[in-house]
Amino acid sequence: MKRHEPIGASGLLLVALSLLALNVWMFSPVLGDFSTHLIGDPQTDTIRGAWGLNHLHESIRAFESPWATTRINFPNGADVLVLPLASGILLSPLGWLGPVLAWNITMFLLVLASGITTAWMTKVMCDAWLPATVAGAMVMAQPMLHQAIADGTAEHVALWAVPLFIGATWMALHEQNPKWGIGAGLLSIIVALDSPYHGLYALVLGLFILPWAVRQVRGREKDLL
Repeated sequence: MKRHEPIGASGLLLVALSLLALNVWMFSPVLGDFSTHLIGDPQTDTIRGAWGLNHLHESIRAFESPWATTRINFPNGADVLVLPLASGILLSPLGWLGPVLAWNITMFLLVLASGITTAWMTKVMCDAWLPATVAGAMVMAQPMLHQAIADGTAEHVALWAVPLFIGATWMALHEQNPKWGIGAGLLSIIVALDSPYHGLYALVLGLFILPWAVRQVRGREKDLL
């Protein structure tokens, strides 16, 4: 059984551009008000989510702890846990653009990243870019993801680390490569930091998907005997 061929940068770039075009089309109804209106329905968690991302930016900028603040419940303050934590920290520089643009761009990038990483995971498993592109597009277009966008729950939109973790673990098992194993371990931390729900999703997906990687390795070992 042959090993995976290296994933070409040109193929990944083409898929990323295709999914970017899809994402622009999906967000096109709100692009006209992108800098003035928050993406999300009224009376949802949108304000909370935008405040949380802005809090991460302000905390990091001021070298303060993001887990305790006096920005709410002043003067006593409160303990807070902003989700998605890992994605929020990675995208915290967007806070320099203001809370509205930072929130909107974050939602745009989280959807796009989730599609691209799903496409990469699918390419790793089936070694073909066409089904990988379809899988990425299906994740980006799923109604539950759009409901999370409308509800302002960014932690449910930040799916990108889950397929990266599953794909990296698949490569670690399939290629017997410790570097992929270390990467998968680091990604598991990111998955858990972004949302405890995603940790459960990754666990369930791993139970159904990853045994196939082990099976392929055993099949390759039998071929060598």
